Amino acid sequence: MGVEVEGRAPPRVGAGRFVVGDNLGDGGTASVYLAWDHQEKRWCALKALHHKYLKDDDRRRRFAQEAQALSQLRHDNITTLFFHDDDDASPPYLVLELVRCGSAM
Repeated sequence: MGVEVEGRAPPRVGAGRFVVGDNLGDGGTASVYLAWDHQEKRWCALKALHHKYLKDDDRRRRFAQEAQALSQLRHDNITTLFFHDDDDASPPYLVLELVRCGSAM
């Protein structure tokens, strides 16, 4: 994949499994990026907790609760959670089904 971000190779997360590309949007506590999953050979959305909240245990706990809730839900109007990582060495992130429909607003 030849994606580059601002003249440099895009970051990889998940031991290189996911290549992070364009920013799709930012929220109050996390950002969502377009990502390529090398293992599953598919595009996905990668939601990562903002760096300023990495040491905030309450935000990390709520992010993990979001992953837990998404893992139990199955509905056409709710994006599917593919993968979740809450490793202390990197920002926690969720890998979600990529839904191409425009802004939720």
